[in-house]
Amino acid sequence: MARKSIRLVRFGPFSAEPEAPQARNSTWEISWWALREGGSIRKARLAGIGVVAVTAILAGGYLVLPIAAWAFVRALTMTLNGCVWLAASISSGTDAWTIIQSIGRAAAGAFVTPQVSGAIVMLVVLGGLALFGLQRLLGSEEDSPQ
Repeated sequence: MARKSIRLVRFGPFSAEPEAPQARNSTWEISWWALREGGSIRKARLAGIGVVAVTAILAGGYLVLPIAAWAFVRALTMTLNGCVWLAASISSGTDAWTIIQSIGRAAAGAFVTPQVSGAIVMLVVLGGLALFGLQRLLGSEEDSPQ
């Protein structure tokens, strides 16, 4: 049996004890571990992202698809009703200005409803917040020292 030699290594100029371990580079350590273990961290991470993506797509489809179908049917119904109303108005012999006034009154009546007014107010507030955020992000020219 061959005899193995033991080598003593001195740690530091005044100490025979090993130094405390230094801070590890976590990216290098994880990459090294993943390479040794066959990429298990990468596979787990990709599997987790895949599960989250599929769940988000299914939840979005479950919530958005019925609303999109309702909006499509509603738009189709409104278009059909508008065409029938326009054809009936033209066939009854009314002039173009009367039809335009009726369309204007109907559109104004639609915008006066609380739902539409609330949506317009929310869009104005959202636009103001976006403008404020953009100004903060880019900074104004008055603040920059020249």
